[in-house]
Amino acid sequence: MGGRCRGGSGLALLLAARAAQGIAAASSWTAGLALIAATHAPEQRGKAMGLALSAVGMGVLLGPAVGGLLSDLWGPRAPFLVVAALAAGDAVARVVLIRETPPPQARASYRAVLRGPRVALLIALTGLGAAAIAFPEPVLPLHLDELGLGTTAIGLVFAGAALGGSLAAPVAGLLTDRAGATRIASVGALVAAAGFFLSGRDSAFWSVTGLIVVGFGAQLVLAPTLVLIGALAEHTDPPSYGAAYAVYNLAYTGGLTVAPITAGAAAKAFDVPVTTLFACGLAIVIALALVAGGISRGPARPSPPPRPHRVSPRTRSTPGCGRTRGGPCAARRMRPGRKPAPAPADATVAGSTYSSALSTKNRCGLVTPNSSRRVSSAARRLPVAAA
Repeated sequence: MGGRCRGGSGLALLLAARAAQGIAAASSWTAGLALIAATHAPEQRGKAMGLALSAVGMGVLLGPAVGGLLSDLWGPRAPFLVVAALAAGDAVARVVLIRETPPPQARASYRAVLRGPRVALLIALTGLGAAAIAFPEPVLPLHLDELGLGTTAIGLVFAGAALGGSLAAPVAGLLTDRAGATRIASVGALVAAAGFFLSGRDSAFWSVTGLIVVGFGAQLVLAPTLVLIGALAEHTDPPSYGAAYAVYNLAYTGGLTVAPITAGAAAKAFDVPVTTLFACGLAIVIALALVAGGISRGPARPSPPPRPHRVSPRTRSTPGCGRTRGGPCAARRMRPGRKPAPAPADATVAGSTYSSALSTKNRCGLVTPNSSRRVSSAARRLPVAAA
C-alpha cells in the first residue's frame, strides 16, 4: 500500500511539474518574442525571429537524445536538474546581456489587439504554420510503414524533416526582411500545400520529399507571421507586444492541438491521400487570402513635410519686379498697408512725369518698394517750377 501511495504521489508530482513546465514555457516564449520585437527594428525582426524559431527546432530535435543520454549516465533525475540549471542561466543572461526596455505608460487590452487589421487572417496563418508541423505526425508514419519503411527509417525521416525546418527558419527570416512578410508567408503557404500534396502519394520517395517540403514551408509561414504579429502590436499606442504575441501563442497552440485530431479523424473516415489533399487545399486557400488581402507590415509612416523653396542668389530676376524664376513676386511679399514714398512737398514735377513714373507698374501689376524709391530719387533731380 505504501508503495502504491508513493507511486501515486510521484505521478501526481510529475503531472504538476509538467503543468508548471507548460506554463513556464508559454510565458517565456510569449515574453521572449515580445522582447525580440521591442528590441529590434521592423526591418531586422525577420532575421531575429528566424533565429529564435531555429533554436526552438534544434532544442526539440536534440532534447530527447540528450535527455536519454543524461538519464543513462546519471539517472532519471539528471535531465531535470540540467534543464533547471539551463533555465536559471538563461534568466541571468537576460538580465545581464539584454538592455532594459522602459515600461509603457499605458497598457493596451487584448480587445484593442483583436480589433487590429486582419486579425482573423493572422490567426489562421499561425494555425497553418503549427498545423503543418503537427498534421503529418498521426498519419504519415502509418502511411510510410505501408510503403515499406521500417521504424528506424521513419524516425530518421521525421528527424531529418525537423532538422531541415530548423535550418530553413533563419533563411525564412532573411527573406522576410528583404522581400516583405506578406509575400514570404504567401510563398510559404504554397510550399506547404505542395508538400502536403506530395506526402500522400503512393511512393516512399515522394512521401518523404513531401514531408521535408512541408517542414520547410511551415518555417516560411511562421517566421514572417511573427513579423506581422509585431506590426499588429504597433497598431496600438503604446505597442502591445505582449498581448499580440500571447494571441499568437494561443493560435499556435490551437493549431498544434486541432491538427493531429483532424488528421486522425480524416484518415480514419477516408484515407491518407484524401487527408493530405484536404490539407493542401486549406493551405492554398490561406495563400490566396494573403495575396488578396495584403496584410500591412505596420502603421503607415507620415510623409515628411515639404522642404521650403530656396532661391539661388544667382537666379536672374525680372527687371522692375521682385519675381524670380521659381520664387514669388517681391511685391506680393510687401507688408499690408505699406505705401511707396510720397513726392516732396516743395517739389512740383513738370507735366505728369512724376505721377506717370509713380504709377508705373511692374509685370505683377503692383508697385514695388524699390521702384518707388528709385522714382522718388529721380523726382528730386527734376527741375522745380517757379512758384
